[in-house]
Amino acid sequence: MSDGEISVAILRKALAHLHDPLYLGALPLADTMGLAPGTSVLSRGLKLRRALWLAIDALTSGSHIIDVEIDPRARDVLYRYAVSKQSMAAIASELHMSERHAYRDLRRAIGALAQVMISLAGLAGMSPSARAQ
Repeated sequence: MSDGEISVAILRKALAHLHDPLYLGALPLADTMGLAPGTSVLSRGLKLRRALWLAIDALTSGSHIIDVEIDPRARDVLYRYAVSKQSMAAIASELHMSERHAYRDLRRAIGALAQVMISLAGLAGMSPSARAQ
């Protein structure tokens, strides 16, 4: 990953383990976000989880802090996947779409979430980077 870039694949792994700070702290995303290098994995994981929650909230609440366009249905898919921990089959069924379409919406929402994470890091003065210190 280069400066200012967050991998959608890594972000998806982080969302799948949103409630597991030990897992989150070990991900390269914590380094990319510049979250307290040299501190414990648990501490880094808790900080990354908080950053993810803030980013999800910024997307799903329609916050005007971050200027990222996202389809409301894609936002709903993201929330159900990451926060409610629903399976993609359940999400697709409840939203009356195919699983394939649900995965496509999730991919779009995670792309928007990556932009929000970069913006939040910039607002906090963390400046995302690929440095692992």
